[in-house]
Amino acid sequence: MKLNKNFYFISLFLLMNSELFNEEGYYLSHDNFKIIKKLDVKTYFSEYKVYNKDDDNLYIIKKINIKGISPKEIEILKEKFEKISDINSEFIIKYYDYFIEDDTFNIVTEYIDAMNLKEFIELYRNSDSPIKREFILSFIYHISLGLQVIHKNNIIHGEIEPENIFITNDYKIKIGGFGFINKTNFQNIGDKTQISAPIYTAPEVNKGLNYDYKIDIWSFGCII
Repeated sequence: MKLNKNFYFISLFLLMNSELFNEEGYYLSHDNFKIIKKLDVKTYFSEYKVYNKDDDNLYIIKKINIKGISPKEIEILKEKFEKISDINSEFIIKYYDYFIEDDTFNIVTEYIDAMNLKEFIELYRNSDSPIKREFILSFIYHISLGLQVIHKNNIIHGEIEPENIFITNDYKIKIGGFGFINKTNFQNIGDKTQISAPIYTAPEVNKGLNYDYKIDIWSFGCII
């Protein structure tokens, strides 16, 4: 089939002006990282799949917009990262490193080829089959073990919801998406910050009261 030459010009124009063209292959100031693909974009952060040419491995980089954030709040962000990066568990996404570039706080995490629990639920919702009982029991068990590790490290996750629960290809659970990457944390540093999605948020958070580790258990119950 012969195509009009205008087709090629239009295609080239779209490619050159696409976000993918502008960002794929771009090296960050840490030039060992090469962006492979943009994965997600939210109001205050974006997420990329990257290749590390130094160790020949894939990672995720979360770029958090810190424009207008005070030095004190950035230090709190660093402290939260340091606590989370100390965790080593098969049920939790590993947080490796961070660096600041321009107006972004960049967090380097483990890369896994996985769908999140929200996508998994939707997959079954759109089919004629219920979620298998063994999957449900296994997921509950793995999430509970992950939360146990998080809380033993004196960390409140703050965003236990299906989008932050990841299912690997062999149906293992990994918890990610810690609440410290949410912009709302900067608006009220302390114990009264609105963090997770409203339908998974514990009553004491919705009421603006102080909270503790129990808010993660409440959110876990909502998921179940």
